[in-house]
Amino acid sequence: MSDDDRHKTISGGSGNAGSRTYSKSLGETWLLKTNGSPNDNYEAFMKEHIGWIFRNASFVQSISDPVKARAYVDEHIND
Repeated sequence: MSDDDRHKTISGGSGNAGSRTYSKSLGETWLLKTNGSPNDNYEAFMKEHIGWIFRNASFVQSISDPVKARAYVDEHIND
């Protein structure tokens, strides 16, 4: 999964923050340890993600609806 795809997956998952979809997106993007806690890459990636959101606002807007966000994650989770 490319970095761009990782950011897209996290964006889709965060549209459902606190949900199983968000946890699924974090796990798929290799930001969680096997016990479900954030790994060493989590903080740096999330800092980078903030800038990515601003540079890709149109994509983020396109999945702003929770149903669309969940569908995006489900469709791309294994890319």
